[in-house]
Amino acid sequence: MIWVFYQMNIPTVDWLPDESFYGLCCRLHSLLGNAKISTTSHLLFSHLYRGFEHDFPKRLGHFVVNTEQKFGSQAFIVLNHTIAPYYLIFKDRRVGQVGDFYLDCFWHKKKLKSDKCTLTHPLKFCLECGVAEELEYGVSYWHVTHQLPCVWVCERHHTPLVVYCGNRSSWGQYGVVFPRAEMALAIDNDCTLDIGLLEKLSRAATDVWSSGDLTYVNALCLPRVYRALASSERYGGDTQTVNLEVASYSLYNFLDRVRTILPFIHMPADLHATRIFLHRILWPVTPDYDPSHLCIISCWLEESVRNVYAMSDKFVKSS
Repeated sequence: MIWVFYQMNIPTVDWLPDESFYGLCCRLHSLLGNAKISTTSHLLFSHLYRGFEHDFPKRLGHFVVNTEQKFGSQAFIVLNHTIAPYYLIFKDRRVGQVGDFYLDCFWHKKKLKSDKCTLTHPLKFCLECGVAEELEYGVSYWHVTHQLPCVWVCERHHTPLVVYCGNRSSWGQYGVVFPRAEMALAIDNDCTLDIGLLEKLSRAATDVWSSGDLTYVNALCLPRVYRALASSERYGGDTQTVNLEVASYSLYNFLDRVRTILPFIHMPADLHATRIFLHRILWPVTPDYDPSHLCIISCWLEESVRNVYAMSDKFVKSS
């Protein structure tokens, strides 16, 4: 039985548009026809339980070797089919040679945890995408951009995403699952939900993700950028300082338009908490390494994240 286990052929399939690595692994398990996920996991990752994590899949090096790079190199998979690049924009790869992008991602994950930022990545999907994909590809699958924090609306269908309501294992995995309407946990939308604003947040998050392996943003300079953009008449009465009370009220009203979504990324729920949150963003004791804050503050200030990048780079060069 063990001999047969190692002789199984791994199917050669193409990546589907915007498919996540987790989505590919679910499809491979289905094509292999294995009764147990541990059989597929051992074949792909040389481990009985690791590899099927939907956000930060482990043992990718083993996957690349076991599949003989049928699906690309480790760097290609990480940078195009996982959410890892979203967390890499604050990692300066100009200092020293970085040979493993994924180790950088875990460096940043550790940094976020040390700064008391909890990483929560619910498994999300679009109901309309699932229907269209069943017709076009014969299977619905998981999109990598749908899994990004701050992405809560489908770019293609302009509808809110839903959350997969299945339970995770003790290893933090959902197992092998596919987007199904009966497993959808809809967000409790109300009349305050602003789809247009959600689309702006989604574009900001996608921009951060798509530039994560190419762009380095100095987190030390971001507060200066935010203060420069916020120190206008609408946030204080002059163009040199920020009136924290006025700015906090503005940000609170901004967040209220998507408040039913934002609890998943731990945003302030009332005006007092918003004031504390904004103060820590504008005058931080330690740099803020959460890219979701970058997306939200940029949209609140009505600036694209790429413009914020450019301003940050100017402050770096002038200092």
